[in-house]
Amino acid sequence: MGDVRISLNDGATALRLFPELFAVYRAGFGRPPHGQTETDFSNFEARAKRQFQQPKFALAAAHRDSGLVGLCFGYPLPADTGWWQGLDTPADEDFYAEDGTRTCAVIELVVHPDHHRRGIGRRLLAAFLDSRAETRATLATNPDAPSVQEIYERWGWRKLGRKPAGFPTAPTPFFDLYMIDLRR
Repeated sequence: MGDVRISLNDGATALRLFPELFAVYRAGFGRPPHGQTETDFSNFEARAKRQFQQPKFALAAAHRDSGLVGLCFGYPLPADTGWWQGLDTPADEDFYAEDGTRTCAVIELVVHPDHHRRGIGRRLLAAFLDSRAETRATLATNPDAPSVQEIYERWGWRKLGRKPAGFPTAPTPFFDLYMIDLRR
């Protein structure tokens, strides 16, 4: 296999790449501890296509000669976000204030299982975060995936607390939220 190439893409490109993105997502999240159902996968399509249209959306995509092998995408939290709603860790009101330019949410980071343990996930996340203008980034993880959380913690993310998923099609009833400060 050839070397991995990382590209940065906008929402229109993400939409064109959707069949490949979906294949990687399905392969990555179709195994335990994630074990997504067919309903979860069909919900991903509708959700992702809405997210591709968010202002300042970006996709970092990892390609090998064999095609797409990993993805990382997200966008800034809007002023009216519900992202922090129900977080079990108290913080001052300023912490939760969003204006569409302060916090970038990493919505998905997944690498095809055939390409795990090669540093692709870390490179994808770094490329995505390096392209951002926000001062901090956040992501949500499945509380039942401690090995995934350990990876983020090794990479410098700090756990903020737990919150209810907040939507009926979530793959888990709760998410653990993480944050990292971006260099400015």
